[in-house]
Amino acid sequence: MARLQVLCLSLLAVCATFWNPVQGVAVMSVDFGSEWMKIGIVSPGVPMEIVLNKESKRKTPVAIAFRNDERTIGEDAYTIGVKFPSNMYFYLLELLGKSIDNPLVQLYQKRFPYYTIVEDPERKTLLFEHDSETKFSPEELVAMILTKAKEYAESFALQQVTECVITVPAFFNQAERRAMLKAAELAGIKVLQLMNSNTAAALDYGIFRRKDFNETAQNILFYDMGASSTVATVASYQVVKIKERGYAEYHPQVSVSGLGYDRTLGGLEIQIRLRDYLGKAFNDMKKTKNDVFKNPRAMAKLFKEAGRVKNVLSANVDHFAQVENLIDEQDFRYQVTREQLENLCSDLFERVTQPIERALAASKLTLDDIGHIIIVGAGTRMPKVQEVLTAFTKRELGKNLNADEAPALGAVYRAADLSTGFQVKKFMTKDAVVFPIEVDFERELDSGDDGKKVVKIVRRTLFPAMNPYPQKKVLTFNKHNEDFVFYVNYGNMSSLPESEVAVLGSSNLTKVELSGIASGLTKHQDDGAEFKGIKAHFSIDDSGLLSLGSVESTFEKIHPVVADDSAEAANSTQGEGFNSTDSSNVTEKNSTATKQEKKPKIETLKEEISKQESILDLPDLTGATLTVAQKRIDALNEKDRARKEKEIAQNNLETFILDIQDKLSQDEFQSLTTEDHRTKILEKCSETSEWLYDEGSDVNAKEYQKKLQVLKDLTGAIFERHREHRDRPEVIAAFKNAMNVSTHFLSKFRNATPDEKYLDDDDLDGLETLLEDNQSWLDKKMLAQKETPLYEAPVLTLKAIAEKMGSMDKEVKMLVNKAKNARTKRLKELAEKLKEFDKKANETTEETKEETAEKKEKEAEDKKENTEQSSDSLDDDHVEL
Repeated sequence: MARLQVLCLSLLAVCATFWNPVQGVAVMSVDFGSEWMKIGIVSPGVPMEIVLNKESKRKTPVAIAFRNDERTIGEDAYTIGVKFPSNMYFYLLELLGKSIDNPLVQLYQKRFPYYTIVEDPERKTLLFEHDSETKFSPEELVAMILTKAKEYAESFALQQVTECVITVPAFFNQAERRAMLKAAELAGIKVLQLMNSNTAAALDYGIFRRKDFNETAQNILFYDMGASSTVATVASYQVVKIKERGYAEYHPQVSVSGLGYDRTLGGLEIQIRLRDYLGKAFNDMKKTKNDVFKNPRAMAKLFKEAGRVKNVLSANVDHFAQVENLIDEQDFRYQVTREQLENLCSDLFERVTQPIERALAASKLTLDDIGHIIIVGAGTRMPKVQEVLTAFTKRELGKNLNADEAPALGAVYRAADLSTGFQVKKFMTKDAVVFPIEVDFERELDSGDDGKKVVKIVRRTLFPAMNPYPQKKVLTFNKHNEDFVFYVNYGNMSSLPESEVAVLGSSNLTKVELSGIASGLTKHQDDGAEFKGIKAHFSIDDSGLLSLGSVESTFEKIHPVVADDSAEAANSTQGEGFNSTDSSNVTEKNSTATKQEKKPKIETLKEEISKQESILDLPDLTGATLTVAQKRIDALNEKDRARKEKEIAQNNLETFILDIQDKLSQDEFQSLTTEDHRTKILEKCSETSEWLYDEGSDVNAKEYQKKLQVLKDLTGAIFERHREHRDRPEVIAAFKNAMNVSTHFLSKFRNATPDEKYLDDDDLDGLETLLEDNQSWLDKKMLAQKETPLYEAPVLTLKAIAEKMGSMDKEVKMLVNKAKNARTKRLKELAEKLKEFDKKANETTEETKEETAEKKEKEAEDKKENTEQSSDSLDDDHVEL
């Protein structure tokens, strides 16, 4: 047993020494919300699990703080944000891809006035001015939070993770999606797909119910109220036929057929109103002359307390809001009822059903066509929200989906499907275009009577609203034979409220300039080809991003059929040999030949056209700005790594000192040392401890590691002696047991019969000598060890016993193998003898069978002769009569 333990410990030590995280097959998902993020992971042996953060929680606050040259993320950032509100940044999702004048940016500034938000002079987007030298873009802050998500995933999977699916709101436009991808790029994450969070939740609902779906569509309504927005989705489930591998396959598919949303309806607005309500209540108490609304720290405390009270009131009818030292050392305690909260938000509850109405209108369905209504998101836990939904739908609300984790789990399933390292059961997804996309271009019309050119603006719808994607489309320009420009814009937004159109920002997406059209036209028309227009290839990928592929001029060239001279000659010869009676046949054959004439060959020619694209809605983070952001993130990551390493080293040193001081006060360890040695160790521990809390507070990790190594060198012999004395009885017992087994093995072969004696006497004598030597060695060492003080180096060591056990084990195994071989050889010889015996027995049996057959044959012949003689005698008698 001890030998096995020693071996296992050695193997573990080797593994720990050489283990290094490598590029693995694990994939992750990040459900990046306004307030929280949830991280999903799929790795070998870990199917679809939620990653725990360092606090062992399943979700992490989307918050980042900077204080005293340190960066903190998550719960730690929130702690800093209560004391230093302007140092902590949160609710960043709403700020991605927004210009400084966007209504949502202005609403953010109104809600949190203690932030200094300035304009990016190059991109016209917003920047957080942290100090006079540092400004952060939303993409940069989101990238840092994504980096922390990646770190949590790698710690959970014990390997590097780079591939990820990130969820975004379904109403994210092109600029917002590009901004999220840029943040992921800064974080060093390879994005497999940006997946709409509502589609991810619908996928999670479907993957465990795939047997419930068939070729008939089943419509499910998902209602998701999150921290800052609300989305209603009509999802259609059915089994579809696909031919991706060259043969027909049937897989379930979820398609988004209707969508409605409200960007500002969520838990954040309710929390903001409750915060302001509590602030007004405190001011009304007249505890201080200072206005609580003008104190950022007090407002941050009230905001945090408002969030707690809001959650408690979902399960209780009333609760006390309590904040210690809110302002000017004044405590605050105030009772809030659920009814008061509902009255504060009465206008918000009137908007609860609007996303459902828009989703049904977009899908052209009614509530009667909906099979189930599933609620998702933390906001749906409010009793009033559920009450309004139930009254509107007159249905029982489904709560059988994990409201917090469904998008993260659906997204990580999609990540596993997209990666090359996993094979999952196929579940297709089809999302829908929220904002229609069209192409605008100018076309010159014929000149009028006045001779002036007339230019007409032509609009062509490319992807209408609720158009499923991913999808590719080709737009053909038939009337352009010179270089021209076209624009890609958002289409008709009449179905959206004006407030949403304002939030959407610029309706112009890209400007595309085409050049080289005339030269290509001249080249092919001179060759006899006919111009068939200019084709532009557009696509919307899985991430909902619009892209322009190739643009090309197309031509058709007709190649006429060349007559075959030999065939004509043959037809002429045949015609001369026909008489009048064959005229009908000739006519029939000629008509058949006419029908079989070959059509002219049409060749399609393509000429690539140069294109120049310009982004019009919101410039991406590129160039020097991107480089600066990347360097800053890398520097902060390295600083965090060094800080973490320092904290671990400092903690290890402090723990070791306390452990040594505790052990040396125990009798068990005091007997292992002398008084002088103990005094020396304790003095060194005290000296290191004083250094640790004085000069050692600002050193790097290597200094702590050096101090720790000094203490380990000083105390290593004590722990080694302790281990020797602690484990020696068990190891000696195992050694004695091994010798008893070996002795039994020896006696068995000593007393074996000659037929079963497979070992020579020399072999047995050698083993007997070895056993006697081992027993003698053990007795001497045990006696010497008994006389040796505990604080001296042990005479009988575990290593020496292990070596003796190893040599004895090797000898016994050799003899066992030799005995097996001898036994096998003897059995083989016996088998050969049995085979020869069986062969001789078979030969004897054959001879006996032959003799028996001959005897029977002879008897049959004798019987036949007797019968013939009897017959002859009867005939003679008959004649005679």
